[in-house]
Amino acid sequence: MLFDAPPIAREVQFDVEIRFPKENRYRPLGEVSPVIRTLATEQFDDYVKRVRIFAHPRIVAELRKVGNLPELLDRAISQTE
Repeated sequence: MLFDAPPIAREVQFDVEIRFPKENRYRPLGEVSPVIRTLATEQFDDYVKRVRIFAHPRIVAELRKVGNLPELLDRAISQTE
C-alpha cells in the first residue's frame, strides 16, 4: 500500500504582484483576483490536498471490507501531527 498525504500546512501561493500605474504601486495577484484567491485556497484544499491510498489489486477487495477506514486514517493522521 502507498499513502499519498500532502503536508497539512502546505498551501499554494501565487507570489506575483501586478503593477497598477494609476496607483503607482504593486498589488498581490490574490488581492486583485478573487478567482486566483479561490483557486489557491478553497479549491486547492478540496481537489489537491487529499489523502490517497494506492493498493495492489490483490488487496483492494479486503480494504473495501474495512468499513471504518476513513475514521482509522483520520485517527492515524491526527497522531502524527
